[in-house]
Amino acid sequence: MNDYHTHTSFSEDSEAPMEQMLEKAYQLGLEQLAVTDHYDPDFPDDEWTFDLDFDNYWQALCENEDRFKDKIELIKGIEIGILPGDTLVKCRDTAEMFPYDVVIGSFHAFNGYDLDRRNFAGMEKEEIIPRFYGIMYDCLSSYDDFDILGHFNIIDRYLDFKPDYSGVRDLIAEILKILINEDKSIELNTSSFRYGMGERTHASKEILLLYRDLGGRNVTISSDAHKPEQIALEFGKARDILRSAGFERLSVYKGRQRSEISF
Repeated sequence: MNDYHTHTSFSEDSEAPMEQMLEKAYQLGLEQLAVTDHYDPDFPDDEWTFDLDFDNYWQALCENEDRFKDKIELIKGIEIGILPGDTLVKCRDTAEMFPYDVVIGSFHAFNGYDLDRRNFAGMEKEEIIPRFYGIMYDCLSSYDDFDILGHFNIIDRYLDFKPDYSGVRDLIAEILKILINEDKSIELNTSSFRYGMGERTHASKEILLLYRDLGGRNVTISSDAHKPEQIALEFGKARDILRSAGFERLSVYKGRQRSEISF
């Protein structure tokens, strides 16, 4: 098994040394661990920058790849926060800065705020979901320098109500078609279990089924771990969800080239 989305102390919201994350993954019997620390250019929060010490990060990735080569394969990655406008140029420059194995593209901000701020001022409840996915569609229509779209429906985590997706099914289908046409993967990110979201997984079963119906086949399983004890969290449940949605293989990456393994 492989965990394709984890963070270390190079991410502003983690204190875990990279070595500890890899050692824990090895103890769990994982074959690969993707370390994908945060970089969010133009992140709209005064308290959190989600900047990244690129040179030292890359050096640590390479050193630990060699250190653990007889135990576990380190997949050298990065998670880039996507925002519209000129930020997309910075996203592209970052993705090409080093020869990463995998790049995750994610949406962490909305309405001019960190999603965690839950600031939806000026919007009615029924406006939030269409606007979020409208921004996602606009960005992904012009930006493709990533390999995996992270936690597709992350917006659900920050709402104090169960959102109605009936009005955005066609919009989400268009986003999924973009990903399919560009051979991107989507992840089943098990952090939703840490946040007590129940059946609203990232991506949700509803979105996974739609992706499958449209011809999508590229999926990964990831924990979004920020601590060693979160690695491979609830991967048994994740496998069951993917199998019940009709998926039979997982995407894996090396040098940003996708291949597949069974699970």
